[in-house]
Amino acid sequence: MHSQGGPWEREEERMKEELLKAEKDFFMDWDTYSDTIVARKYKDDWKVLRDSRDAHYRELFDLKPGMKVLDAGCGHGEYTLFALMDGCIVDAFDFAPQMVKHTKTLLESKKQTPNKLYVGNVLKIDEPDNTYDAAMCLVVLDHIANRDHVLQELLRVIKPGGHLYVDVPNRYAFPWRAGMRLMQMLKLYPAGILHFFSPKDIKSLITRNGFAIEETLGMTFIPPLSGIYTSDIRRFTIFPPSIISALDSLFLTIEKKARRDSALKQFCLHTFLRARKL
Repeated sequence: MHSQGGPWEREEERMKEELLKAEKDFFMDWDTYSDTIVARKYKDDWKVLRDSRDAHYRELFDLKPGMKVLDAGCGHGEYTLFALMDGCIVDAFDFAPQMVKHTKTLLESKKQTPNKLYVGNVLKIDEPDNTYDAAMCLVVLDHIANRDHVLQELLRVIKPGGHLYVDVPNRYAFPWRAGMRLMQMLKLYPAGILHFFSPKDIKSLITRNGFAIEETLGMTFIPPLSGIYTSDIRRFTIFPPSIISALDSLFLTIEKKARRDSALKQFCLHTFLRARKL
C-alpha cells in the first residue's frame, strides 16, 4: 500500500495546487483584460505613455541590426516590435495563446515579420544552448514562482557575453501598488499572482543566476498629468489640447529624470535591468 504522506507533505501539496490554480486563473483573467486594452494602446489617449516607453527603450536597450534576440513572454508584442525595427532577428513566445495572437496582429499591422512566434513556456524554453545575443523577459518573473529556474533557462540560451533585459514591478511603488490592489478588488484588473520586487531583491536574483548587472532604470514614476486614466487606458480630461500638450511635455521631463535619479527610481512602478551573461 502506498503511503499518503504526513500532514506537512499533504499541506505542501495543497499549497502547490492552490498556486497552480491561482496562476491559471490569473492568465485567464489577463487574457480578458488584454483583449480590453490592446485595441486602445495605439489610440491618441496613450500617446504620451508610448512616447515615454519609446524614450526609455532607447536609453536602456542596446540592440543592433543582425543580433539574434529572444522575447521570452512577449505579451502584446511592443518590445518584439522594437527589436524588429532595430533590424534584429527575433524569436518571440508567450505562455498565453491570446498574447501571441495580439503580437501577431501588431507585427502584421507594422509590416514586421519575426523569425519565430509561438506559444511557449519560460520554464522550458524550446531553443538550443547559446543561441541568442540578447533575451528580453519583461513583466514575466512577477507572475512565476520558480524564478531561479526561469533565469537558468535564459542563461542557457543566451550566448556568453550576451545580454538579458528584465522588467519587474517595484515593491516600493506604494501608490501604484495601492491603486492596482484597489482595481483587483473592483475586478478591473486581473487577480492572482503578482510579485513585487525591491530593487535589491531583483539584483540579487539576477546576479546569483550567472549574470552581471550593467545598468538599471526605473519607469513610470507618476501617472500622466494631463488627465485621469482608467484601468482600460482611457483618459478623461477637462483640459484643452494646448494644456494637454504642455502637461504631457512636463510629464516626459519628470519621467526622464526619475528613471535615472538614484533616489527617485527606487519608487518607480517598474524596475528595468540590463545584465550580461558571465
